[in-house]
Amino acid sequence: MVFGIPAKFVVDEGIGHYVTVEETLAILKQAEKEGLVHLTQNTIDRQGFICNCCTCCCGILSAAVKYNFWDIFQKSDYVPVIDDAKCKKCKKCVDVCQFYALTYMAGETKAEDKILVREDICIGCGICASNCPQEAIHLKKVRDVKPAQNFIEAVQKMMTGMNK
Repeated sequence: MVFGIPAKFVVDEGIGHYVTVEETLAILKQAEKEGLVHLTQNTIDRQGFICNCCTCCCGILSAAVKYNFWDIFQKSDYVPVIDDAKCKKCKKCVDVCQFYALTYMAGETKAEDKILVREDICIGCGICASNCPQEAIHLKKVRDVKPAQNFIEAVQKMMTGMNK
């Protein structure tokens, strides 16, 4: 999805069309249901796009997973928290996570099984929570990172993360 002047260009070129707010929200909900991660430039000044990505088709996501390079993303301020009392260990969250940030750990008995969150690689996208059939996952705010002021600052932040 593109917004502003890029949207006009896409429509004028015949490679896209305008959608209503309701249609946009429906598209985003469907993308979530399919396990796609919403990515954007994450700047205060304006939003130019929202990508709905997976590791199969997105070069950025697939490279991050393949090379274990998580600093390319500005993590959201949230991490998933699993309510063990509600969780039925269906593994839907494990299967839908593009980053392999959730792991199923078998215990000696089914009651001892757990779903673990690897916060070091989780970007806090919430796909696990929105796809949990038991509503056993909620997102907990753990930080307060401010987005970049503009696109140039966002790229600089990304490049700084790449040089760690």
